[in-house]
Amino acid sequence: MAQRFAARAWCPEIVEDILDYFLRNPEMTDTLSGILQWRLLEQSVRRHLDEGRDAFQFLLERGFLRRVSVTAAKEDMFGLDPLRRAEAVRFLAAARRRRYAAMGRS
Repeated sequence: MAQRFAARAWCPEIVEDILDYFLRNPEMTDTLSGILQWRLLEQSVRRHLDEGRDAFQFLLERGFLRRVSVTAAKEDMFGLDPLRRAEAVRFLAAARRRRYAAMGRS
């Protein structure tokens, strides 16, 4: 099995997630499906929330998003700044080109 991993591109993020799960819960035992379906899902959601907050702050600071005042809302509401739409489209297209280039795609 280790040879199979060595022979292909391996995403270390899942390796880190699995090991981190066991390090945070050293007494925990679970089935493979239990760990992959539930424990790592929870960890992934937590990580994506943190990354999402950072990404959201970045988009706010760049002016692509704006706060929208809604009286009945219990939390802040946000939306695309219509004055920055064209710039946001260009930014997103450039980001996707860079990501695809990094993946070896054209």
